[in-house]
Amino acid sequence: MRILLLCLCTIFLSALVAAEPAAATAVPLAARADGTPIFAGGRVSADQATVLTLPGTARSEVILAAGSQATFSVVEQELRILLDRGTIQVDVEGLGPWTAITVVGGSSQVTVTGTLFIVARDRRDVDTVALVRGQVQVRLRSAIVATLGRDPTIDLTAQQQVSAGPSGLTAVVPLSMPLLLAPASPSGNTKDDAIADAIMDGMLEAAISASEDAGEKVIDTVGGVLILPPPPPN
Repeated sequence: MRILLLCLCTIFLSALVAAEPAAATAVPLAARADGTPIFAGGRVSADQATVLTLPGTARSEVILAAGSQATFSVVEQELRILLDRGTIQVDVEGLGPWTAITVVGGSSQVTVTGTLFIVARDRRDVDTVALVRGQVQVRLRSAIVATLGRDPTIDLTAQQQVSAGPSGLTAVVPLSMPLLLAPASPSGNTKDDAIADAIMDGMLEAAISASEDAGEKVIDTVGGVLILPPPPPN
Protein backbone atom coordinates (compact mmCIF):
# COMPACT_ATOMS: atom_id res chain seq x y z
CA MET A 1 0.00 0.00 0.00
CA ARG A 2 2.82 2.40 0.92
CA ILE A 3 4.54 1.77 -2.40
CA LEU A 4 1.28 2.38 -4.23
CA LEU A 5 0.78 5.71 -2.43
CA LEU A 6 4.34 6.80 -3.27
CA CYS A 7 3.75 5.98 -6.93
CA LEU A 8 0.52 7.95 -7.00
CA CYS A 9 2.21 10.97 -5.37
CA THR A 10 5.03 10.81 -7.89
CA ILE A 11 2.60 10.72 -10.81
CA PHE A 12 0.61 13.63 -9.34
CA LEU A 13 3.71 15.82 -8.84
CA SER A 14 4.97 15.00 -12.33
CA ALA A 15 1.64 16.08 -13.77
CA LEU A 16 1.84 19.40 -11.90
CA VAL A 17 5.36 20.10 -13.16
CA ALA A 18 4.37 19.23 -16.71
CA ALA A 19 1.35 21.52 -16.48
CA GLU A 20 3.35 24.60 -15.44
CA PRO A 21 4.97 25.30 -18.84
CA ALA A 22 1.65 24.69 -20.56
CA ALA A 23 -0.04 27.17 -18.24
CA ALA A 24 2.72 29.72 -18.85
CA THR A 25 2.36 29.48 -22.61
CA ALA A 26 -1.39 29.98 -22.27
CA VAL A 27 -0.90 33.51 -20.91
CA PRO A 28 -1.50 36.11 -23.67
CA LEU A 29 1.55 38.33 -24.17
CA ALA A 30 -0.19 40.90 -26.34
CA ALA A 31 -3.58 41.60 -27.88
CA ARG A 32 -4.76 43.11 -31.13
CA ALA A 33 -7.19 46.02 -31.22
CA ASP A 34 -10.11 43.61 -31.70
CA GLY A 35 -9.09 41.62 -28.61
CA THR A 36 -7.42 38.70 -30.42
CA PRO A 37 -4.69 37.38 -28.07
CA ILE A 38 -1.08 36.76 -29.07
CA PHE A 39 0.72 33.99 -27.20
CA ALA A 40 4.39 33.01 -26.78
CA GLY A 41 5.93 32.41 -30.19
CA GLY A 42 3.23 34.48 -31.86
CA ARG A 43 4.37 36.57 -34.80
CA VAL A 44 2.61 39.72 -35.98
CA SER A 45 3.09 40.84 -39.58
CA ALA A 46 1.71 44.33 -40.19
CA ASP A 47 0.43 44.94 -43.72
CA GLN A 48 -0.68 48.33 -42.40
CA ALA A 49 -0.06 50.24 -39.17
CA THR A 50 -1.14 47.83 -36.42
CA VAL A 51 -1.92 48.64 -32.78
CA LEU A 52 -1.37 46.12 -29.97
CA THR A 53 -1.66 46.25 -26.19
CA LEU A 54 0.24 44.39 -23.45
CA PRO A 55 -2.23 42.78 -20.99
CA GLY A 56 -1.51 43.38 -17.32
CA THR A 57 0.33 46.68 -17.75
CA ALA A 58 -1.13 49.87 -16.32
CA ARG A 59 -1.41 51.28 -19.84
CA SER A 60 0.18 50.28 -23.12
CA GLU A 61 0.10 50.94 -26.84
CA VAL A 62 2.43 49.15 -29.24
CA ILE A 63 2.34 50.28 -32.88
CA LEU A 64 3.95 48.34 -35.72
CA ALA A 65 4.53 50.40 -38.85
CA ALA A 66 3.29 49.02 -42.17
CA GLY A 67 5.65 46.33 -43.44
CA SER A 68 6.98 45.53 -39.96
CA GLN A 69 7.07 42.17 -38.21
CA ALA A 70 7.56 41.25 -34.53
CA THR A 71 7.64 38.02 -32.53
CA PHE A 72 6.62 37.77 -28.86
CA SER A 73 8.27 35.44 -26.33
CA VAL A 74 9.01 35.02 -22.63
CA VAL A 75 12.51 34.44 -21.20
CA GLU A 76 12.67 33.90 -17.43
CA GLN A 77 9.57 36.06 -16.72
CA GLU A 78 10.83 38.76 -19.08
CA LEU A 79 8.59 39.75 -21.98
CA ARG A 80 10.65 40.01 -25.17
CA ILE A 81 9.51 41.54 -28.42
CA LEU A 82 11.81 40.62 -31.31
CA LEU A 83 11.59 43.19 -34.08
CA ASP A 84 12.15 40.97 -37.11
CA ARG A 85 11.94 43.92 -39.47
CA GLY A 86 10.57 47.44 -39.74
CA THR A 87 9.68 49.91 -37.01
CA ILE A 88 7.98 49.52 -33.63
CA GLN A 89 6.77 52.21 -31.22
CA VAL A 90 6.20 51.26 -27.58
CA ASP A 91 4.28 53.41 -25.09
CA VAL A 92 3.91 51.58 -21.79
CA GLU A 93 3.37 52.26 -18.10
CA GLY A 94 4.06 49.48 -15.62
CA LEU A 95 5.57 46.06 -16.24
CA GLY A 96 2.47 44.07 -15.33
CA PRO A 97 3.37 40.41 -14.62
CA TRP A 98 6.87 40.75 -16.13
CA THR A 99 10.20 41.43 -14.46
CA ALA A 100 11.20 43.40 -17.58
CA ILE A 101 9.97 44.25 -21.06
CA THR A 102 12.67 44.25 -23.75
CA VAL A 103 12.54 45.06 -27.45
CA VAL A 104 15.26 43.22 -29.40
CA GLY A 105 16.25 44.66 -32.77
CA GLY A 106 18.89 43.65 -35.29
CA SER A 107 21.76 44.80 -33.07
CA SER A 108 20.22 46.29 -29.93
CA GLN A 109 18.30 45.34 -26.81
CA VAL A 110 16.13 48.10 -25.37
CA THR A 111 14.81 47.68 -21.83
CA VAL A 112 11.53 49.41 -21.03
CA THR A 113 11.23 51.40 -17.80
CA GLY A 114 7.88 53.12 -18.42
CA THR A 115 8.24 55.26 -21.46
CA LEU A 116 7.46 56.12 -25.09
CA PHE A 117 10.15 55.10 -27.57
CA ILE A 118 10.69 53.90 -31.13
CA VAL A 119 13.01 51.25 -32.58
CA ALA A 120 13.61 51.17 -36.34
CA ARG A 121 15.56 48.24 -37.85
CA ASP A 122 17.02 48.51 -41.35
CA ARG A 123 18.19 45.78 -43.75
CA ARG A 124 21.76 46.01 -42.44
CA ASP A 125 20.52 45.13 -38.93
CA VAL A 126 21.30 48.65 -37.76
CA ASP A 127 18.76 49.92 -35.21
CA THR A 128 17.85 53.50 -34.46
CA VAL A 129 16.41 53.89 -30.95
CA ALA A 130 14.56 57.15 -30.30
CA LEU A 131 13.17 58.16 -26.90
CA VAL A 132 10.28 60.63 -26.70
CA ARG A 133 9.75 60.56 -22.94
CA GLY A 134 10.75 58.49 -19.94
CA GLN A 135 13.99 56.50 -19.92
CA VAL A 136 15.32 53.39 -21.65
CA GLN A 137 18.53 51.41 -21.47
CA VAL A 138 20.12 50.49 -24.80
CA ARG A 139 22.74 47.77 -25.12
CA LEU A 140 24.07 45.51 -27.86
CA ARG A 141 22.85 41.99 -28.54
CA SER A 142 24.95 39.25 -26.93
CA ALA A 143 26.36 37.98 -30.25
CA ILE A 144 27.75 41.44 -31.06
CA VAL A 145 29.12 41.84 -27.51
CA ALA A 146 30.96 38.52 -27.94
CA THR A 147 32.43 39.68 -31.27
CA LEU A 148 33.49 43.13 -30.06
CA GLY A 149 34.70 41.98 -26.66
CA ARG A 150 32.90 44.78 -24.85
CA ASP A 151 29.39 45.47 -23.59
CA PRO A 152 28.58 49.20 -23.79
CA THR A 153 25.32 50.47 -22.32
CA ILE A 154 23.59 53.80 -22.88
CA ASP A 155 20.76 55.23 -20.79
CA LEU A 156 18.72 57.50 -23.03
CA THR A 157 16.70 60.35 -21.57
CA ALA A 158 13.83 62.26 -23.17
CA GLN A 159 14.37 63.72 -26.66
CA GLN A 160 17.44 61.61 -27.47
CA GLN A 161 18.27 58.89 -29.97
CA VAL A 162 21.15 56.54 -30.73
CA SER A 163 22.00 53.93 -33.36
CA ALA A 164 23.28 50.39 -32.77
CA GLY A 165 24.95 48.17 -35.34
CA PRO A 166 27.45 45.32 -35.72
CA SER A 167 30.26 47.77 -34.96
CA GLY A 168 28.70 49.07 -31.73
CA LEU A 169 26.77 52.11 -30.51
CA THR A 170 26.99 55.59 -32.01
CA ALA A 171 27.05 58.86 -30.11
CA VAL A 172 23.75 60.07 -28.65
CA VAL A 173 22.07 62.81 -30.72
CA PRO A 174 18.89 64.90 -30.31
CA LEU A 175 15.61 63.22 -31.23
CA SER A 176 14.70 63.54 -34.90
CA MET A 177 12.62 60.41 -35.63
CA PRO A 178 8.88 61.10 -36.12
CA LEU A 179 6.21 59.36 -34.07
CA LEU A 180 4.07 56.57 -35.47
CA LEU A 181 0.35 57.36 -35.44
CA ALA A 182 -2.32 54.78 -34.79
CA PRO A 183 -4.71 54.20 -37.72
CA ALA A 184 -7.89 56.27 -37.55
CA SER A 185 -10.87 54.62 -35.89
CA PRO A 186 -13.73 53.67 -38.28
CA SER A 187 -16.08 55.53 -35.94
CA GLY A 188 -14.15 58.73 -36.46
CA ASN A 189 -12.80 58.78 -32.87
CA THR A 190 -9.82 61.14 -32.85
CA LYS A 191 -8.57 60.20 -29.37
CA ASP A 192 -5.30 58.73 -30.68
CA ASP A 193 -4.67 61.77 -32.86
CA ALA A 194 -5.29 64.03 -29.87
CA ILE A 195 -2.75 62.10 -27.79
CA ALA A 196 -0.15 62.28 -30.57
CA ASP A 197 -0.79 66.01 -31.01
CA ALA A 198 -0.34 66.55 -27.28
CA ILE A 199 3.00 64.73 -27.34
CA MET A 200 4.20 66.74 -30.34
CA ASP A 201 3.06 69.95 -28.67
CA GLY A 202 5.10 69.01 -25.61
CA MET A 203 8.16 68.36 -27.76
CA LEU A 204 7.73 71.73 -29.47
CA GLU A 205 7.29 73.57 -26.18
CA ALA A 206 10.47 71.95 -24.85
CA ALA A 207 12.40 73.04 -27.94
CA ILE A 208 11.09 76.60 -27.63
CA SER A 209 12.05 76.74 -23.95
CA ALA A 210 15.54 75.42 -24.72
CA SER A 211 15.99 78.03 -27.45
CA GLU A 212 14.83 80.84 -25.19
CA ASP A 213 17.09 79.64 -22.36
CA ALA A 214 20.00 79.78 -24.80
CA GLY A 215 19.18 83.43 -25.52
CA GLU A 216 17.66 82.75 -28.93
CA LYS A 217 14.51 84.53 -30.04
CA VAL A 218 11.78 82.42 -31.57
CA ILE A 219 9.77 84.51 -34.03
CA ASP A 220 7.44 81.84 -35.43
CA THR A 221 6.66 78.13 -35.62
CA VAL A 222 5.51 76.33 -38.74
CA GLY A 223 4.55 72.68 -38.54
CA GLY A 224 6.71 72.20 -35.45
CA VAL A 225 9.83 73.67 -37.07
CA LEU A 226 11.40 76.59 -35.26
CA ILE A 227 12.10 79.70 -37.34
CA LEU A 228 14.76 81.94 -35.82
CA PRO A 229 15.88 85.43 -36.88
CA PRO A 230 18.82 85.52 -39.29
CA PRO A 231 22.24 86.04 -37.68
CA PRO A 232 23.42 89.64 -37.49
CA PRO A 233 25.72 90.79 -40.32
CA ASN A 234 29.47 90.60 -39.70
